[in-house]
Amino acid sequence: MAASRKILSKLFPGSEFQSKRDLMTSLTGILLEILLANIAMMLFFFFIPVIQNRFLIMNLHPLLVITVFIGIRHGYLSGLTAALVTSAAYIIGYLYSGLDLVLFFKVFDYYKFPIMFFAAGYTTGRIRDTYSRNVRNMRTANNEILEEYNKLEEDYRRTIFMYNELKEQIVGSEYSIFSLYEIATSLQTTNPEKVYTEAIGLLHKFIKATTIAIYTLESGGYLRLKLIYGEYGRKRSSIRFVDEPKYLKLVESKKPVRWTKEENEDFPLFSAPILDDNTVIGLINIDEIEFEHITEYSFSVFCVISEWINKALSQAIEIDRTYNVTGVSWSNLLKKNQFDMQLEEEEIRLEKYGLPYCYGKYKMLHTDIEMTVFSMRKVLRSVDFVCYDEETEILEILLPATGKGNYSIVTDRIKDALGETVEEIE
Repeated sequence: MAASRKILSKLFPGSEFQSKRDLMTSLTGILLEILLANIAMMLFFFFIPVIQNRFLIMNLHPLLVITVFIGIRHGYLSGLTAALVTSAAYIIGYLYSGLDLVLFFKVFDYYKFPIMFFAAGYTTGRIRDTYSRNVRNMRTANNEILEEYNKLEEDYRRTIFMYNELKEQIVGSEYSIFSLYEIATSLQTTNPEKVYTEAIGLLHKFIKATTIAIYTLESGGYLRLKLIYGEYGRKRSSIRFVDEPKYLKLVESKKPVRWTKEENEDFPLFSAPILDDNTVIGLINIDEIEFEHITEYSFSVFCVISEWINKALSQAIEIDRTYNVTGVSWSNLLKKNQFDMQLEEEEIRLEKYGLPYCYGKYKMLHTDIEMTVFSMRKVLRSVDFVCYDEETEILEILLPATGKGNYSIVTDRIKDALGETVEEIE
């Protein structure tokens, strides 16, 4: 069918045939048009005496006009078909006039008309076909030019995007030394909690992250939410990463990952493990970034910052482990000066990034601190902090990444765990 359409397109340059039905409809229509035109002319010949008497010798013959019209309208094959039908109609008119058919082929004044019909049908048809072919070629060339233009326009848009992206990187490189210095000085601290705080600020500033979550890795295969920046309600406070194959693979690989949202809408854009002595102790998730900054360049910057965070955190943990020993069995139970430093850090997080926290005080009604600590360990998370001041007999608790609405739940749990041994201080 494709080959036949190709042949027919050459025979009928001005027509497009998509199926046999289209072809038959077109041919039938042309033939019907030729027949109707000739039948109408012959009706004039048979019923109008003036035309009948001059029909055979008209200089501008009506049948010639029909042939020319069909040739111009449909091409040379249709013109030749029209010439054949009009010649037959002329011969019928000739015989109707009572003339001898042998004389028709001997007298030029008669047989010249069929010659004129075929010459006119072929010539006008060829002119029409040439015109149609030129129009079709020009249309094809125009479509090709439009396609090339669209490709060039798309390439231009990509080029402009790449130009702007490179421009941003080049402009950024102009102050990259200062940026590296800022990152280095921000993370230069002996307080691990301060490293976490600065990590939020660096990620927000340098990759335009708008939702950041930091988790700590706990026993039992759990990730516990430590810090959150952005939309608090969307983040899970606890994730059993051993049940999440992607998180499990991330923890095992110990390398940053750029997730694809098509795989899982709940997964973040970027994730990186937090390492201490090559052991995963936590996770950084970047859930939202300003749209124009979701690029490979941003992920590369994220990888660099996460690596620096790991180095700074490992150093701070080692120093804290060596010189700031709490002297108690539970690491979350801080000395007063350490607790005050942590509380101050939470204030900084709240002021700079709007990170929520809750703080509470309880009056101890007995002095068995070991029993209280044992009970508190069942109630509080591993990221929460407790301080007991022996002089004032005041128990203080600090709940990072906790909204005010959740504080009453924690308070009820503490009261249930400690019973009448403590009294909340307003």
